[in-house]
Amino acid sequence: MKKNGFTLAEVLLTLGILGVITALTIPALMSNVENEQMATGLRTNKSMVERAFSQMLATNGADSLDATPLWQDLSDSEKIMKETFNVNKKSTGVLSDKIFQYNSDTVFNGIDNYESYALPNGSYLYFDFHDAQPGEVFADVYIDVNGVKRPNMLGRDVFAFGVNNRGLLLPYGSEELNEMDPSKYPTWNSESGCQGKGKEVKNGALCTARLVDKGFKVDY
Repeated sequence: MKKNGFTLAEVLLTLGILGVITALTIPALMSNVENEQMATGLRTNKSMVERAFSQMLATNGADSLDATPLWQDLSDSEKIMKETFNVNKKSTGVLSDKIFQYNSDTVFNGIDNYESYALPNGSYLYFDFHDAQPGEVFADVYIDVNGVKRPNMLGRDVFAFGVNNRGLLLPYGSEELNEMDPSKYPTWNSESGCQGKGKEVKNGALCTARLVDKGFKVDY
């Protein structure tokens, strides 16, 4: 006699297999979507900050940031940042939001004393301004693309740059920054940088250059 349809055991077995496949694939898909969102946020914020510096230079008829009011009087940085970047200052000093090393529960304290600002889009900027000359780094800036939201981790949603005298953001881990100060700014493909994937990554901040070099595609 010909059997019609499936038995209950066959249906349950099929559902079980589908459940296993779903459990294996959904986390990876969600991670890919999250990575794309972070990369897009970085691209957007990097462009916004560079446009603001370009506007600052144009407004003051300057060719270099050291000829602008911000770098001529760094003590008045809050006022000028608010006017130029449309930001609100959060704090100066120890951060209320913990930032972690890449794929680690180790807290990163490298920007505790940076000036921190909140953007209208929810992103945070952390600035350390330097009294610099052309050819030097005028500021170090960390961009947290999603503000208070997790994971608050270097290389995931927090990225680092050095600002040159033209207001361009040079990624941590880039050849450009390395040439300006090799001891402070190693390249991302150095032994202590952002080589490999996952736990192989030594320094999440240097993944900024890797991400930019790869066309804002996360491959680590």
